[in-house]
Amino acid sequence: MSDREGEVRALLGLGYGHSSSGHLDDALTFLHLVVEAADRGMWIGNMQARALRGIVLVHSRRGQYAEAMNLQEEALTIARNYGRRVLQVTILNDLADTHAADGRYPDAADCYRRAAALALEIDGRARQHPADSRLGQEQARAHDGLAGLP
Repeated sequence: MSDREGEVRALLGLGYGHSSSGHLDDALTFLHLVVEAADRGMWIGNMQARALRGIVLVHSRRGQYAEAMNLQEEALTIARNYGRRVLQVTILNDLADTHAADGRYPDAADCYRRAAALALEIDGRARQHPADSRLGQEQARAHDGLAGLP
């Protein structure tokens, strides 16, 4: 791992850590630094999509659903472009959660269905390789989300 990659990973971790502890402004500061690094051409894998996902979680916690949904679509595009399929499932579930929190239940159901279908497609291929436990968790999250909608 290069020094720059380590720095970006540390910033990402600090962003998520601050978010988890409720320090949302600090979380945004660190997560935006990761996005800015990517914007300056310091692309480190899919860190930009993960940073956007963290920013989305902050906006969702604050009830800023429109901003969260816009960023989720951007993160989903980045994850898709880099072939990060499990991250796509996670972001689709996050987007479904945001739609549900905003009372947009048909949109939430659509995203949960898309997440479940993609997880099933990945899982079918993954049977030839070691199972990805995060994928299983996200698949269950999609099914639980659908079941919990009004």
